Amino acid sequence: GHQSVGDIDCLKISTAIDGLDCQVWLSPTNGYCAKRIVCSRRETSAVSMAEVRDFQESGKGNWFPLNGRYAEFRAVQPGGDMVWLTNTDWSVVSYSPTVPENAFALQFPEGTKVDLPLAGM
Repeated sequence: GHQSVGDIDCLKISTAIDGLDCQVWLSPTNGYCAKRIVCSRRETSAVSMAEVRDFQESGKGNWFPLNGRYAEFRAVQPGGDMVWLTNTDWSVVSYSPTVPENAFALQFPEGTKVDLPLAGM
């Protein structure tokens, strides 16, 4: 469904795997980059959250996070009270936009077989 994060209307996706529940808010305004990610462990109730405050466009429709916040909430000792262990602002100092696109092209030797496992398929 849709849900706002700050002043941005986002697409919210929820998933669960191996005892971990995650919600991801994707920003259509910023190329569907993750605006917020919240994950919790069922066995410990620990919660971690990363949120991007600002994005920068690279000029080709690619968006990159500029700054945001990371927080972690969990028990210091098993069965203990839940506390904020981390609540940190972060920012990116620089990106290297001059890397040529072909630097990311993978070249496989002839005859190489590549299997891409897809969930549910």
